[in-house]
Amino acid sequence: MKNVDIRQLALLCELVDTQSLTEAAGRMHITPSAASQSLARLRQVLGDELCVREQHQYQLTPFGLSAMASFRQIVALWEGASSTSWAFDPADCEAHVVLSCYDGFGARALADFYRRITAMAPRLSLDIRAPSNGPQDIAELRSGSIDVVCSHQEAPADAADLHTETVKSFQISHCCLNVDHPRIGPSLSLADYAREEHLLITFLKRSGAHRSPIDLALEQQGLPARRSSVVNSWHLCAEMLACTDRLVSTSREQAAMLTRLSSRIRSLPLPAGLAWPSMPVHMSWHQRTHHSRPHRWLRLQLRDYLHETEGAC
Repeated sequence: MKNVDIRQLALLCELVDTQSLTEAAGRMHITPSAASQSLARLRQVLGDELCVREQHQYQLTPFGLSAMASFRQIVALWEGASSTSWAFDPADCEAHVVLSCYDGFGARALADFYRRITAMAPRLSLDIRAPSNGPQDIAELRSGSIDVVCSHQEAPADAADLHTETVKSFQISHCCLNVDHPRIGPSLSLADYAREEHLLITFLKRSGAHRSPIDLALEQQGLPARRSSVVNSWHLCAEMLACTDRLVSTSREQAAMLTRLSSRIRSLPLPAGLAWPSMPVHMSWHQRTHHSRPHRWLRLQLRDYLHETEGAC
């Protein structure tokens, strides 16, 4: 692509995001006529239409769809190298940002992230809420009631107004339980696991949320879905584990977090015989905050924080 101008790729990305040639041109500070000519040159160089107007929408061609992720990466790298956004000083920031993030994503508490942000940006107002882990998260991003969401719910692939990246992935591998569980000793069988009662965190039962992949996997093996009670936080989960004989299925990181919360909790590897799922964590945000310097800075801090906790336990 030696004859491709990166601004042409940026214009194409803006066109796909805004679904308006006029708005895309405005964002690139050129006229619609100049934008149309720029896109024509890009199509000629790449030998493909890239996107076509169908039923009042710009639709990517198969080649355009396959190449768009690479185009966005190139544009993001270019913006990072050339934009003054990286001269942003968090100490002077007085923005208000609402983050919707599940509190079990890191090896350390989410409060550590909050403490880090407030230390670097003491005048930034950061609210943290719990995501619904379902379509409501997407609706709140679009309405502006939240700015960034970190959850297991991925934005729709055809959502041109949203940006999403996978920032972490949990392998469900451990079971946490009371140190004096009356029926489970130093190991755990699949029959033991299916027989006991379990705890689920609230988001798994919220309206519109996906069913747990563990229950789906159990049913595929001909076993019943887990008998479960719902709790609304990891701290309440720890209290319940410490004083009852319930089980909770977690990643290695989450198991370490729970055992730190109470000396009455132990963890065991999950039994063989089931395809225990991996749970991706997606960070999503709306186009209106995509170029905002405070929002870009906060997303970068959150991404780095979650990456730092990989393998920390």
